[in-house]
Amino acid sequence: MNANKALELGFCDEIMFQPVAHAEPAENSFVFSRRAVTNSLLDKLRAKVPKPPVTPEQPKTKASDLDKRLALLK
Repeated sequence: MNANKALELGFCDEIMFQPVAHAEPAENSFVFSRRAVTNSLLDKLRAKVPKPPVTPEQPKTKASDLDKRLALLK
């Protein structure tokens, strides 16, 4: 929270030290969004994580073949 937002919300009566050129309070003095911060952090983390190498698709094994192999172990 900055001084303009504190004044706007009634946490103070006035701003003590403010430059003359910047005397007008800004309309959007402070905007905070947890979702925006979280998404920004996740985007930065995703950029750092290496992507797994692309491997050719493995041939699929039928369930009946797996049952036969399991029966050999018994």
